[in-house]
Amino acid sequence: MFSIGFSLSRSIVINRPIEQVMQNVGDFNHWNAWSPWIIQEPDCPVEISGEANTVGHSQKWQGDRIGTGKITITDIQPNQKIAYDLVFLAPWKSQSKTQFTFESVTSSESVEGSATKVSWAMQGSLPFFLFFIKKMMTAMIGSDYARGLSMLKEYIETDTVLSKVDINGIKPQKGFH
Repeated sequence: MFSIGFSLSRSIVINRPIEQVMQNVGDFNHWNAWSPWIIQEPDCPVEISGEANTVGHSQKWQGDRIGTGKITITDIQPNQKIAYDLVFLAPWKSQSKTQFTFESVTSSESVEGSATKVSWAMQGSLPFFLFFIKKMMTAMIGSDYARGLSMLKEYIETDTVLSKVDINGIKPQKGFH
């Protein structure tokens, strides 16, 4: 089957050392606090397996709004990168590669004087017949990644995330042309 590839990346500076940032990103037990998807469906069943911050550590979820899937750590390069395989089973099947890369930077806002530039990237593909949604998909996922990175920053720097999502259901709207 023919497919069309896509890629995206978003970045943020977190005012903490690389080791602390990587410890949080490489441990799915922390993801519920800052995940841009779990915040949309906090009661979504999540199953975490394997040892945190090691290859094979994984998280499965089965949500009504956020779909069903699994993410597994496939590679860790200390102070540089954590790579993942991401598999969605619903609402449609797909596989993507995702990774966080980490770069030490200086920051006057950091308590320790050092900070971490975190980049979250994805490479994937869509069936060719869905070529027309490529821009929309990369924009939506990019927006989720930017929101997730902001929540990760807040979580690591303050130990809390104040963001929340309220789903009010379907509301009727007047028609338009």
